[in-house]
Amino acid sequence: MRINALPLPYLINACTRFTFSPTRTQLKQATDLVVSNMKAINPILDATEKFTQAKLPGMVTGVALDIKKSKVIAMIAFKDHIEDDERKSCYLYEIQVHPDYRNQKLGQEMMSIYLRIADESDYDCCMLTVLTKNDKAIKFYTKNGFNVDEFTPDVGDAKDHGEEVDYLIMSRRCQRDHK
Repeated sequence: MRINALPLPYLINACTRFTFSPTRTQLKQATDLVVSNMKAINPILDATEKFTQAKLPGMVTGVALDIKKSKVIAMIAFKDHIEDDERKSCYLYEIQVHPDYRNQKLGQEMMSIYLRIADESDYDCCMLTVLTKNDKAIKFYTKNGFNVDEFTPDVGDAKDHGEEVDYLIMSRRCQRDHK
C-alpha cells in the first residue's frame, strides 16, 4: 500500500499553518496534546509511548500550528493496516485539537484531509478505535461517514470471558472516483 502525495504545508487560516512534516519538537508537543486531551477518560496514557508510536515506520503525522505562538494546536496521525479479512485500511490513530482552539473547524479540516488522502490512495476503508466514553468523538466520526465495524468485540462474548469492552472499532468505506 502506498499513500499518494501528501499536501504541502499550507495555511488553514491567517493564524494557522498545517504540515505533514513536523519537527521533533512539534511531534513532542503533538503527543503531549494527545495525553492532555485524553487524561480524563484514559488516565494511564503515557506521553513517551505516544511519542514512540508517532515515530513508527509508516506513521503519518500532521500538525496544525498557531503561527504567532509557534505551538501545536491540533494533530492527526494515521498508518497503513491490513485487517484480518484482508481489507487494506488507513487506520486513524489520533485526531486531537487543543481545547483553546476547538469549535474553529480544525478537527474537521484534518479529517477532510485524512479522508481525501485515503480516498485517493489504494485503501479499501478508513478505520479507527474510539473509547465508548468519548461521545463527542463518536458523534464526530459518525458525521464523517464512520459506522461501528464488524471487528468491534461483542460485549456479551467479552463478558463471558471476564473481559470488559470499553471501545468501538469504526470504519468507513473509501470512496474512490472511478473514472
